[in-house]
Amino acid sequence: MCLEYSAYNAEMRSLWCCPECLNAAPKATKHDNTPVRNVSTRGCKRTTPNSPPISSENIVMSKEIIREVVQDIIKESTSNIVSKMQESIINILNNELKPVRDELLQIIRSFKNLKLIYHPLFRIYSSLALLLQHMRDNVLNMKKKPKHYLEFTIIMVMILVAKKPEEFSHLSHG
Repeated sequence: MCLEYSAYNAEMRSLWCCPECLNAAPKATKHDNTPVRNVSTRGCKRTTPNSPPISSENIVMSKEIIREVVQDIIKESTSNIVSKMQESIINILNNELKPVRDELLQIIRSFKNLKLIYHPLFRIYSSLALLLQHMRDNVLNMKKKPKHYLEFTIIMVMILVAKKPEEFSHLSHG
């Protein structure tokens, strides 16, 4: 029909339509229930006669349930995050403070060792100081005795103190 368009009379020309326009227009001659518009667009939902009516109370209840679920999830994830952060902080602090702790323990051990060394020396020093004071008092009282006797006594006392300092500890202040 398209090829012989000039052979049509005036009535046929007025009714003629191109094939694209012909396919685009809805067909009124069909009596089936095929939808005319695009099938991918959906119309408004219609409720079935047996479905329960949607009430605002159900909507509020479902909102409350959703809120509780979301709060529980947030609470759980927050507590997990906090516990992981605490573990991380504790690990970091332990790693950073370990050298300081080790150094302090070493200093404490050194002080204990010094105390073990210092305490007997202090006792000996105190004993010697008291002994020298006692000898000084004796020297002042012995002006009549010869000089070599006094020197001999001092040497003997020093030898005794060096050999047995514990015997002279009662003379110390400590």
